[in-house]
Amino acid sequence: MPVMAAMARRHQPGLIIADRTVGGLYENILTPEQEVPDAPLGHPWETCMTMGTSWAYVEGDTYKPARQIIHTLVDIVAKDGNLLLNIGPSPRGTFAPDALERLRAIGDWMAVNGEAIHGSRAIAPYIDGDIRYTSRGATVYAIVLAGEGRDRPDDEVALTSLRPLAGAPVHMLGVDAPLPTRATAAGMCVTLPTGHLPCKHAWVLRFEQA
Repeated sequence: MPVMAAMARRHQPGLIIADRTVGGLYENILTPEQEVPDAPLGHPWETCMTMGTSWAYVEGDTYKPARQIIHTLVDIVAKDGNLLLNIGPSPRGTFAPDALERLRAIGDWMAVNGEAIHGSRAIAPYIDGDIRYTSRGATVYAIVLAGEGRDRPDDEVALTSLRPLAGAPVHMLGVDAPLPTRATAAGMCVTLPTGHLPCKHAWVLRFEQA
């Protein structure tokens, strides 16, 4: 490894090496497989997970629902991790229609909410019930996960762990107007839009942190 690492880094000095499960100088990123840690690992990490049941192509395979994949992505990013999502191509180099449908759904969600994912950082307490938090500087993103079998969030979301700056607006990504809020003893309640929502599966509230 020292010889290979030195050779590779002469060509690409910023190279990250994953000498998996070995530890030491050449395991620069941890790679838990098919699982998500309960908390941030304090070290760069990436969950390696299959969309289907196998790393390889399986005819007629069952693929995870888009909702589950998006929730997994959000949970990982809220803990400062990265998601490596595997899809095995067929011998003809094609992907199953179900896999492509999942990718389109993820792409649709990211088109609205990518701001809360790309380039964001974890912020304690990371998780609060069905909410996951990410941040960019003083900006906090509270990502509200859809409950099982639900296509809408509750009419109100309680923000208690992380609170908006007094007088600062709270926005839902994909919605132009700020959302109505009211102070509570525990923090703040945000009233969500009652009509058409900008995405499915999870909704992002953006605010400046108090």
